[in-house]
Amino acid sequence: MILYCFHKPFRTLSIDVSLNSSQTKNNSTSNTLTTFLSEIPAEVRMDQRNETKATTTTINPVVSYTEPLGHNQAMELNYKFRYNNTDVNSQVFRLNNDSHLYDLPDSLQTNHFNNLYQTHQLMLNYRLNNNKWHVVAGIGVERDRIKGSNITRDSLVYAKYYSMPPSVNATWGLSAMQRLQFSYTGMPLALSVEQLQPVQSTVDSLFIQKGNPHLVQPYMHNANLTYTFTLRSERMFSIIMNLGSVRNAIQYAISQLPSGAQVSTPVNLNGTYNGSASISYSFPMKTMKSSLNMLTSFNYQHTPVLLNDVKSSTKSSGIGERISWQGHIAEQFDYYISSMTNFFKVHYDMVSTNYLTEQLTANARYYYNDWMFDLNLYYVFNNNLAPGYKRGIPLISPAVSRRVFKNHAGEVKLSANDLLEQNLNVSRITTANTIRDTMTSVRQRYVMVSFTYNFRSFKGK
Repeated sequence: MILYCFHKPFRTLSIDVSLNSSQTKNNSTSNTLTTFLSEIPAEVRMDQRNETKATTTTINPVVSYTEPLGHNQAMELNYKFRYNNTDVNSQVFRLNNDSHLYDLPDSLQTNHFNNLYQTHQLMLNYRLNNNKWHVVAGIGVERDRIKGSNITRDSLVYAKYYSMPPSVNATWGLSAMQRLQFSYTGMPLALSVEQLQPVQSTVDSLFIQKGNPHLVQPYMHNANLTYTFTLRSERMFSIIMNLGSVRNAIQYAISQLPSGAQVSTPVNLNGTYNGSASISYSFPMKTMKSSLNMLTSFNYQHTPVLLNDVKSSTKSSGIGERISWQGHIAEQFDYYISSMTNFFKVHYDMVSTNYLTEQLTANARYYYNDWMFDLNLYYVFNNNLAPGYKRGIPLISPAVSRRVFKNHAGEVKLSANDLLEQNLNVSRITTANTIRDTMTSVRQRYVMVSFTYNFRSFKGK
């Protein structure tokens, strides 16, 4: 970053450039067997290998000029350019039963796609900063250009989008202990390569994903209001409210084929919005030099759904309560205990799902000379799982460490993760026409020895 300060106070010019380039390679093999339970039973096996190479290059220069207007006021003009070029080459091969090799190209799923996304943004901001007010408000002009080249099928997707993104961030000091903050942001959302490329992919022949080169750029609105009241006795009370909506949001249209398979295609739909609120109160306690924090949260989300060309909506809401207690006994013992309970309700047409989750956490740490003993306890409960899955999972992870060397620059640590070998990642996703339980294999019990050394150098002049 280069910053130049003119002779006039607070008049500045800055230039910042960030560069990033990355390349990923992914080779995956899938072997699925689909059984159709119809009058004439049938089985379809899909054994394939996917070799994908993705290269991404990003360049982000930013030029900003600030001109003071008087006491505590200034105007800022900045220009941002974003260059993002992504090249994805995905080769899919099916198993050859004669050679037992993956040497049969799948022309329907094989695809080489290049996506160029360029953004030009010019913003003009006004700044005001005094004893009571801190305001940053601005508006700009933005142009986004998308150029997608399907090299495999020799086709081109080209689009331009224009927008005027506004931005407001204002903080009002009501008093020495009260503060009200408001922020609003409007911004376009970038489209991804997977959403635009006009190809289909599947691993089990039952769920087929297709891109849509005719998507329109979504535009997001987000507003936030925060009230904070701090007392001299270290008590704090706050209320946070957030509202958001997306115009031309990217949702997925599901089509049911006569064979039973589903085709998912990204489309633009209006009617996506959400809201949330939270109330927090914390205060110190004389008992064991501790503090108690209570947080109550509410959230609501409305999402449009397109199923077999029929539009409907999914409504989800939730309420949660978190209570945490932390403190220390003398200087040798620290502790943290928390409980978080959430109740969720998901409604789609005539179908509703209600479920409860509970998370209990307890951390304790004891210091003795150069030794440190840690104990982490965690328990999670989720009743939104199908029969056969464990709804309650306890985790215990102890550790012991010792500081070594001069000035305690080194640390040797012995830790055990998931001592009871209970860790399991299970989740349920409810959509317009499916309920899917997913279990992911995770590393359970293991013991690790680690060594950490801190390099420190503080030399006076």
